[in-house]
Amino acid sequence: MAFSSQLEKMFLLFVLTTNLHISYAQETDVGFAVDGSRNPLTDQCICRVHVPDTIQCAKVTNPATIVQINDLQNEVSRVSLRLDNQVTAIQAQTATIDSVSVTLATSLATLQRIEAGTMVVSRPELIQIRKEIQDMEALLVTLQSNRTSTLVIGRLQAEIFNVTTLLNELELNENTDTSDLLEQIKNLRAKVDECKNAEIPSSLYDLWEEDGTQDSCANLVAVSLPYTVTGLRSLYGAWFRDPVKFPRRVYSYEMPNGRYSNLVKYYGSLKDYHDGNDAVEIRLTESSQGTGLVAFNGSIYYNPYNSRNVAKFDVVSNQKLVFKALDDAGYNNALPYRSAAYSDIDLLADQLGLWAIYSSTAANGFILISKLDQDTLEIIETWRTNYPKSAAGNCFVACGVVYCTNGFDSHINKINYKFDTKSEKEEFLNIPFDNKFLKTYSLNYNARDQKLYGWDNGHQMIYDLIFRNEAPTV
Repeated sequence: MAFSSQLEKMFLLFVLTTNLHISYAQETDVGFAVDGSRNPLTDQCICRVHVPDTIQCAKVTNPATIVQINDLQNEVSRVSLRLDNQVTAIQAQTATIDSVSVTLATSLATLQRIEAGTMVVSRPELIQIRKEIQDMEALLVTLQSNRTSTLVIGRLQAEIFNVTTLLNELELNENTDTSDLLEQIKNLRAKVDECKNAEIPSSLYDLWEEDGTQDSCANLVAVSLPYTVTGLRSLYGAWFRDPVKFPRRVYSYEMPNGRYSNLVKYYGSLKDYHDGNDAVEIRLTESSQGTGLVAFNGSIYYNPYNSRNVAKFDVVSNQKLVFKALDDAGYNNALPYRSAAYSDIDLLADQLGLWAIYSSTAANGFILISKLDQDTLEIIETWRTNYPKSAAGNCFVACGVVYCTNGFDSHINKINYKFDTKSEKEEFLNIPFDNKFLKTYSLNYNARDQKLYGWDNGHQMIYDLIFRNEAPTV
């Protein structure tokens, strides 16, 4: 008969139930060996039983011996069952400890956010947090009585003490009773809603028969604070106007999944866009990847999904007219702006025509500027800059000059880089630029009204640009 596995279980149960400190190694005359030790970090016993593969009983003829062997086998079976139950209980306790650790970490993170002022809660919510901590503390007491590792329990109890101390400090703070603060927030939200329904300046409705009154080929010296036209759209998107054909239209492109979409809508005027009036839907032949779309002279130019191509889509015939690859251009978030969002290829327009801002491995990640033929999409000329594309929040082009911001997710940003394709000179600027809602994913300049159109965290923003024949701020 063979019962080596049962003997192993029997020995392990003996160690678990007695919590013995095994520090020896012993071999029996039938091939058994036992050794073990205690892990000082986890307070757990580590033991090993070495047995032969099988133990064969010699032929037994004594009836009393046979009875003893049968009794031993029955006892081993009972011990094996007890051991299985014990192992199951230990596994359940381990899972419980893991759950307590996760819950405790969540509670601590929440309290730290409250302490730092980045999260506002009411006193009933703090009471609920305290109840969760008390429940965890009671559970640890139960586990400790069940002979669970005292070192692990002690560590968790110390963490609970620290969390409770922090909670007490927060509750003693007079500012923690946030009823007044919550009421202030409610009133502030109401004021924001009022602002959303406010009339926008009538000057934005004007049809510009001629180019703007400024010389946009002069130096860019200032950017206004942004004006919010509307909001509550998808986090990622772009909006723009065609300075040549259908100049009153407003094109809007939302990218709900953060990577691509084939839907572009246009509204008859800025007022229609602001008021949410009916729009005309344009379905591109294939999805555009990223937010680098632009409208110019009756067509929409975009980067087709999962490619380094540029495509031209006619808004009258609703047909893709041509597409062309930008050789070696990065795509699929390989060389995007700092904002990522698949902004590898950014198509832009100004009074000189169509442009592409991108980079490549051959350019070592520095910004490449290509002037494109608006009909064939062939590259007319390319300039390599000394500015990493990954350092730019967004870029736009005005009168053949590329301007880039140094961030997309902060109020304290600036237009800090300029490259003039006519003189092939680059400069570093210091023109303040506010990402009002802290996530600007696209910027498009309109040469007709000389304004900048930004998509900021689901809000549509307009910036006034000031050009003068004076040295820019550096």
